[in-house]
Amino acid sequence: MDDAPVRVGWRSGDDPEALLDREWLVGNGLGGYATGTIGGVCTRRYHGVLIAALPNVGRTVMLSHVRDAVRLPGGALHTLGGQERSVGLELHGSAHLEEFRLELGLPVWTFRVHGHAVEKRVVMTHRQNTVHLVYRLLEGPGRCTLELRPDVHFRPHDAPVSASLERYRVTVEEGRYELSAAGSDFPPLRLLLEGGHERFVLERERVPELVYRVERSRGYDAQGDLWSPGEFHVELAPGRPV
Repeated sequence: MDDAPVRVGWRSGDDPEALLDREWLVGNGLGGYATGTIGGVCTRRYHGVLIAALPNVGRTVMLSHVRDAVRLPGGALHTLGGQERSVGLELHGSAHLEEFRLELGLPVWTFRVHGHAVEKRVVMTHRQNTVHLVYRLLEGPGRCTLELRPDVHFRPHDAPVSASLERYRVTVEEGRYELSAAGSDFPPLRLLLEGGHERFVLERERVPELVYRVERSRGYDAQGDLWSPGEFHVELAPGRPV
């Protein structure tokens, strides 16, 4: 009998297919959750950064995806995650992903971008429909800028990804951001960014023809759109998490 421990995770040099096949999941104790692939590509209708457990409504996808990238002092932009669209698979983050691991069952990514080591974690608040994305600059030759773009498609978590997008409204007040779907029963999604020298660029965007390969393999609707209100920019410096 082999008593060697089973390593749960991924390291640079491992099979790149595992970035799409292996998944992580964090729960909040209410029935809500966050889940996705190691590579950051949504492959199932159930993948999302925040699937909230709402009274009298059920599990609802409130935050589908967050596109994250690091901009270096020289201006070069490096994507940390990925997505798959009808035009092809974009898995740019695989070039920078050094390690994925679980700590106490919670997912942790370490990216290395030209000497900058960036750590990302996903944590949910117990018994709240709240998710925290935490980024830290572990080491590097200097500060850099983290760029985050949230993508949404409010829908029940088992609804087809081809369901029509709602008409979304953005409200900003004292550094707090709220997305609401006009004329629907969905509650608003509230966003807050904490870091250094943060700012929000209002740049509405429809992300068309995203492909969910697991849904496609099972014969379900496998292509749909997301909507983004804009992009957050924040300074990432040693000792100051975002």
